[in-house]
Amino acid sequence: MWVSVTVTDADGVLLYSSGALDGEGNVENGIIYHTVLSDVDGDVTTKLWQAEAIVSDNRILPGDTAVESHSFIMPEGAVDPILVEAKLLYRSAPQSIVDELFGKGIYEVPVIDMAEAYGSINGEAEVPSASTPGFGAILLIFSLIAAGCVGRILK
Repeated sequence: MWVSVTVTDADGVLLYSSGALDGEGNVENGIIYHTVLSDVDGDVTTKLWQAEAIVSDNRILPGDTAVESHSFIMPEGAVDPILVEAKLLYRSAPQSIVDELFGKGIYEVPVIDMAEAYGSINGEAEVPSASTPGFGAILLIFSLIAAGCVGRILK
């Protein structure tokens, strides 16, 4: 499970992105809620059959929430209003592991939208219809809006 955040201006120019998938299906620059495991030598592994210890675990348990902060510098020339989109996404396994097990390109692991939230900075952006946000995603939006407003004020 991970959070994808995108910020675009009124012309659709991408101003910030976190948690997007790259061409190989890997999460780029995002916050991933998962368990990191190590093998018998203490090296991080994604192979469950080699796991000997838990290095870290930041999964969100049922009924819990998580609040994350994102910051970026608003570029000169960004056209108001600014649209902020946050999505909580899930897939059963990383694409790289499925590719290693079955061969690259044999199976594509589906990505499921679990929750999404939208907000705007400096005006009312055209917001796509959204499902009910969850898992603290709405708090993430408020944090991003506040950070964006502070960034504009400091200019």
